[in-house]
Amino acid sequence: MFSFSVNAAPFLSSDPIVDTNVTDCAVSVDGAAFVDSPIVASKCNFDVQGGGAITTGSHSIDVKLVANDPVWGRLESAVANFTFSKPAAPAQASGLLLIP
Repeated sequence: MFSFSVNAAPFLSSDPIVDTNVTDCAVSVDGAAFVDSPIVASKCNFDVQGGGAITTGSHSIDVKLVANDPVWGRLESAVANFTFSKPAAPAQASGLLLIP
């Protein structure tokens, strides 16, 4: 049996994170609840289309870095905001016909 994860573009990615105490990025899309996404190769990498809920139009992603301290517990950075727009799909084809 094989185990692997599949991701699809686009991804939200950060600059390398130098603080080795940071374990996750807490990510919120369009004001939804924050979801922890693990640090991968010293970066925040979040599959934006992962839930399939990104519709045409403007969107906002909030990101916080998360560290877990043995004394103070969960520590979160200030929020960094990223905005983007998803373009509309092209119009459907028209004038289709069979040519002999």
